Amino acid sequence: MHHTDFCPKLPEEYHEQIDDVGFKRKIPHMRYDPFSNMPMEDMVRALTNNMTTMQNNMVQFQNETKSSILNLETQVSQMVRAVSRLETRDSGKLPFQIEHDSEQEAFAITLKNEKEL
Repeated sequence: MHHTDFCPKLPEEYHEQIDDVGFKRKIPHMRYDPFSNMPMEDMVRALTNNMTTMQNNMVQFQNETKSSILNLETQVSQMVRAVSRLETRDSGKLPFQIEHDSEQEAFAITLKNEKEL
C-alpha cells in the first residue's frame, strides 16, 4: 500500500467534476467569442449595424411581398372579367359558329361536333 499523494495526477482542467449526486459534469470548453475582446462601443456599433441591416431587409421583403400581392390581385381580377365575359357571351346559347356565304345568300351552322346544318 502507498499514500494516494504519490499517484500521478492529470492537471485540473482535464478532470471531470462530480456533483453531490454523483453525476459527471464536463468542464465547459473554451470557445472563441468574437465579442469577448471587443470594446463596449464597438459592440454597440456592431449591434446597431446588424439591427439596421435586418430592418432594411425586412422593409425590402415587405415591399416585394406587397408588390407580388398586387400583381396577383390584378391577374385574378383579369381572369374574373374574362370568365364573366365568356359566361355572358355564351349564356343560353348552344356552342356553334355561323358562316355566311354572300354569293348564295345561304348560312351554314357548324356545331362543335363539326356537323353542318
